[in-house]
Amino acid sequence: MKRWIKAVLIIVSVISFIIPPFCSFALVREGEGEAALLQEGEFDVVDGESVKHFANNAKSSSAEEFLYNQLLSFPESIDLSAYRVSADTFSAFYSNVINDNPDLFYVSSSYQYNYYPSSNTVANVNPEYSMSANEIEAAKIIFNKGRDKALSQVDSSMTDVQKAIVLHDYVCSLAHYPNVDLNTEDKGIYHSAYGLFYDGEVVCAGYTLAYSYLMNLAGVQCEYVSSDAMTHAWNKVCIDGSWYNIDCTFDDVDFNSSISLLGSEGHMHFLKSDSKFSTQECSFHYGGETLDDCTADSTVYDNAFWNDIYSNIYAVDGDFYYLKPDFTNRKISFTKRTVSGTETELSVFSNTISFSGTSTVFDSNGNQYTNTHRDALARLTYLDSRFYMNVGRTIYSFCLPNKRYNIVGISQYSMGLGVDDKYNLVYQHYNTPDVINKLDKTDYYNNCFTTVKGQNYNNYPDINIDGVINAKDYAMIRAQNK
Repeated sequence: MKRWIKAVLIIVSVISFIIPPFCSFALVREGEGEAALLQEGEFDVVDGESVKHFANNAKSSSAEEFLYNQLLSFPESIDLSAYRVSADTFSAFYSNVINDNPDLFYVSSSYQYNYYPSSNTVANVNPEYSMSANEIEAAKIIFNKGRDKALSQVDSSMTDVQKAIVLHDYVCSLAHYPNVDLNTEDKGIYHSAYGLFYDGEVVCAGYTLAYSYLMNLAGVQCEYVSSDAMTHAWNKVCIDGSWYNIDCTFDDVDFNSSISLLGSEGHMHFLKSDSKFSTQECSFHYGGETLDDCTADSTVYDNAFWNDIYSNIYAVDGDFYYLKPDFTNRKISFTKRTVSGTETELSVFSNTISFSGTSTVFDSNGNQYTNTHRDALARLTYLDSRFYMNVGRTIYSFCLPNKRYNIVGISQYSMGLGVDDKYNLVYQHYNTPDVINKLDKTDYYNNCFTTVKGQNYNNYPDINIDGVINAKDYAMIRAQNK
């Protein structure tokens, strides 16, 4: 009897040693997949349901946010077994998390995963990355610095419309389309939000993902729109419960030029209805899809004041500020506009010069059309709590509420005005737009030093606008140059 029991125990132990590998093989199987990512140039990306932009949000128990938080630290493997994500829909799930969170710019479309055949749910995923761990860490520093600088352009005093227009103009001013043959020289960075903050060279996907990311961080709901038919992407934003189209790429009026014109931003593709967006005037957009139902049927802003403005529009202390052209009377008005729509001319420039520009657009049938717009040789920028504008051959400053100063005369007509990384004014001549000219504040401080406001007073180096150029201003200039 004892021998029989002993034999049984031996057989059981042998079976228990052999069976687990087979059971393990049966419980988990391997697979691989490919996500459809806008940041890799894929425009047929709409599938499943939209997920939230999770950056800076409180943690939750959702599978989407868990995956997002895990991908932030770029691990080799992520355990998803607790969330029972369907293996059949995992590609859409994975795609949506990355597409809706452009700060995951380093995650590649390819991945491997393990799943349970019995429940057809994913056990774990092994992501692939477009950069090494060290490269990702370095890229994140650049990305976060760019993000913070962009978000410093908006504040709590602004309405959602003002946040939308300020960030729209900022993205357009920072971005420029790569001057390469994209059929042979395309790079992944061109399609990502990281590309905008790295060196500004981005295609439509880069504009779109960066704008979506910034708007959501600014508290305005924003989605990406992809059109496989157009091989193009843009955005939709929700303002007061209604959706509107925004195309930063097409509003960056020099996007198809090798030269980036400082401060030159159009607004014809800003906050438009679906019906308006499908017209020639708005470049015949078609085939656009969003993850959520983002039908843009409100026409409130189809004929807004910004349609004919080809320079930056700013929002300061609750009001809009912009350069309003009057081509018939050859003048430009530096204009203040309240949220209610009341306009006030703060300063008028006469005998101004303008020019006409054209762009080629195609409808859904491939028919070609030409759009023409008029533009004035005048740009507006904001620096050190005052506005600067170049009109003709002169750059002016304007201190609110109503004081205008002549900063510098220019030998040629200028057509671009902006601010560099050291907070100096930079501008471009009409005849040589590829050359960036700088007005160095330190030089101006040294050459225009004065203790009292007089005939030679130039308020450019007067950083604190107290009417006196002294050591306080010098210290502030040095701080900006760090």
